[in-house]
Amino acid sequence: MNMERQSTNASSRPTKEVRGSNGFLANPLRVAVLYALFGAVWIITTDKLVEWIFTSEEALITAQTIKGILFIVVTTGVVYWLAVRIVDSVRFEQIEAELDKSQQFAQSLLANMTEGFQIIDHDWRYVYINAAAVKHARFPREELLGRTMMDAYPGIEDTEMFAALQDSMQNRVHHGFENEFTYPDGQSKVFFLSIYPTSEGVCIVSVDITEIKNVETALRESEERFRSLVDATSLVVWSTDAEGRTVTEVPTWQAFTGQSKEDILGYGWMDALHADDREHVQKEWQRAVEQHSTYEGEFRVRRHDGEYRYMFSQGVPIVNADGSVREWIGTNADITKRKLAEAALRSNEERYRLLAENTLDLIWTMDMELTTTYVNPAVEQILGYTPDEFVGTHLSMQCSEAEYSKILEVLDQESKKGFPDEGVVLETELFRKDGSLVPVEIHGRVIFDEASIPAGLQGTTRDITERRQAEHRQQKLLQQVTSLGRIDQLIISLAPMEVALQQVVQETLNNIDADAAAILILTEPHHKLNPVARLGFSGKRLFMKELHLDEGFAGRAAVQRQTLTYPDIQVENIGFTRIEMARVEGFHGYACSPMLAKGNIVGVLEVFRRAVGPPPAEQIEFLKTLAGQAAMVVDTLATFKDLQISNEKLYLAYDASIEGWSRALDYRDKETEGHSRRVTEITIALAQAMGIPDDRLHYIRWGSLLHDIGKMGVPDRILLKSGQLTAEEWEIMRRHPTIARDLLTPIVFLQPAIDIPYCHHERWDGDGYPRGLADIDIPLAARIFAVADVWDAMRSERPYRERWPEEKVLQHLREISGSQLDPQVVEKFLEVIHDIPTCNASNYEQE
Repeated sequence: MNMERQSTNASSRPTKEVRGSNGFLANPLRVAVLYALFGAVWIITTDKLVEWIFTSEEALITAQTIKGILFIVVTTGVVYWLAVRIVDSVRFEQIEAELDKSQQFAQSLLANMTEGFQIIDHDWRYVYINAAAVKHARFPREELLGRTMMDAYPGIEDTEMFAALQDSMQNRVHHGFENEFTYPDGQSKVFFLSIYPTSEGVCIVSVDITEIKNVETALRESEERFRSLVDATSLVVWSTDAEGRTVTEVPTWQAFTGQSKEDILGYGWMDALHADDREHVQKEWQRAVEQHSTYEGEFRVRRHDGEYRYMFSQGVPIVNADGSVREWIGTNADITKRKLAEAALRSNEERYRLLAENTLDLIWTMDMELTTTYVNPAVEQILGYTPDEFVGTHLSMQCSEAEYSKILEVLDQESKKGFPDEGVVLETELFRKDGSLVPVEIHGRVIFDEASIPAGLQGTTRDITERRQAEHRQQKLLQQVTSLGRIDQLIISLAPMEVALQQVVQETLNNIDADAAAILILTEPHHKLNPVARLGFSGKRLFMKELHLDEGFAGRAAVQRQTLTYPDIQVENIGFTRIEMARVEGFHGYACSPMLAKGNIVGVLEVFRRAVGPPPAEQIEFLKTLAGQAAMVVDTLATFKDLQISNEKLYLAYDASIEGWSRALDYRDKETEGHSRRVTEITIALAQAMGIPDDRLHYIRWGSLLHDIGKMGVPDRILLKSGQLTAEEWEIMRRHPTIARDLLTPIVFLQPAIDIPYCHHERWDGDGYPRGLADIDIPLAARIFAVADVWDAMRSERPYRERWPEEKVLQHLREISGSQLDPQVVEKFLEVIHDIPTCNASNYEQE
């Protein structure tokens, strides 16, 4: 929109005095005088006229009566006309006042934004620029308005920013990116630009992030210098209390491992030890503590960069005069080089053989004819063959003809490059022994003989079934959310009921494993279910049949208000009333869900399958959601006839769906029962105490419920692993906030809720992930959620530890305040905790 033009239009709008006849009607005295004159003239003239025409007294009386009736009719019409004109005038004034108010608010909002806001028209001319944008541009507003970008900034058409502007203007798409801008005096600044298409061209929202980028650079350089200092020494000095527990900071250990003070407290330092070494180290350390004897031991420690290093540890007790132990002190020396030298003495062949036979990935070699010459035992787990059965098979027998051709094409391309050392990575499908296909990821490269002539190929094959399944679940979830969004758009746009319900049927078949779907609406006053939308049926005549409310499965679902499923509706005497239709169409599996609006039945959504058995259980849950959306379509379109649709109803539908997803996530992650619900309630209560506006609370609620939605992209073997995760598995696990962002960003109504799923693992001191944000750069919603999450996690029973008492958790919150958590949020939580019902001890004692 053009704010300059809007201002001009508003100032030139006609005033009340020049609105035609309404100006006259605004003066009541004029209307009264006119009415009196009209009455007087009517009475005098009609009396004279009647006396002149009618001479007899009887005729005169009749004429006077008729004259009176005519007077009443005429004056009634005049009064009605005046009333209509006055009402129109009042409505016009109200609309004009609201429009003026809206325009003034928009102008004030844009003018006072701290972000720059500019509008460029299709001729690349500046048509609006607010004060912040003038500051960013370093040009007077008068020198920019009306000028083209090319005139103001010569050469800008060759920049990435101009290309994004052009793409947004031509293809109506949004762009967001960081852009470093160099001013004519040589100074540079970094801005985050958001470019949106408008009817007039494009608008640019700019945020100056120069200081943020400078701070990030300084922090990164400081951390690198400190890491280099730690890496330069191989000695780690440590101390514990008399019981062998860490109670204070151990700077050299923390720098070496990357653990925080909170991580190492008690026996937390053992988390940095290799999983295979922990039990032995713990036993030997406890023995030394109990016997007050010197401790010596070797173990592997995970360094801050993820690499495991061998350490030789020595510790001695410091004894008081009475013989009691006051504390322990000791040193750890990095002996990795020595251990590696010892390992190098062992046979390389034995080392690689053990590795190949114990890895879960399939390791293989082939000759240049693509015949398998070696496979490790993992071939039986992945493909079902024993190594003896698989060796000697040709690649063409292991995959389909199309996949074989694709692999040959890749090898041909690699040969033209001279078979580079990095090899190739590709995804394909291989045949299992039983004939089924398994998706795999292959890493392979060519091996050469002593004469540098290609002698064969070697590589690994990994089963990516779990990853594909996770991707499929993620796609299904996104598809479901998109379907709900499309239905919501129809509700908002007040599309005709038939169109909206037909779209619900379409979305049902898009997401439910069914062959046909239909919606039956409850019609009054006969209480019958009338089919109004259908898809997937071949015989219209057989299907188009009304049902009584107590008739058939659909009527039963409506009366009982329950979702019903049946494996086979063609079974004799089962009671399906449309059995002829089922037989003609070949339907067996069936499910139906009642459509409830405000507690009232408005219809039934039903699906049919030609296979035996109802849709899967998880799809039945979404069928209920779709039935709720269909009920909302019926209720909304039947109740409201204007453009003001209640957003609250949409939020309730979203909230119900999101709660369902949250419960599904808790179930998959095997979370403590009620964790998502409790941490959400605590977060909302704390947000209210922090003064978060009410219109933001539902986004905080959604973000809390979906805080771990990114784990949908984490394979079950990692998410549900009972032991310590490897470095590679941790890397995958730490991607789940980024996966959450990518999953939720395309969903417009959830974009304001992304802060918690994306940033709840960030730390106040900057040691969190995925972006390493610190301090107030972390969104406030994520900082509030982090406090609630720590509270609930520590107060809840876990398989690996008991529930902490309230005082211990409160003390823990105080200790990590200012490092892991925002100190102001912690302070507020400690202040209001007893006012939050969910924090009551009874909520945790009942787990």
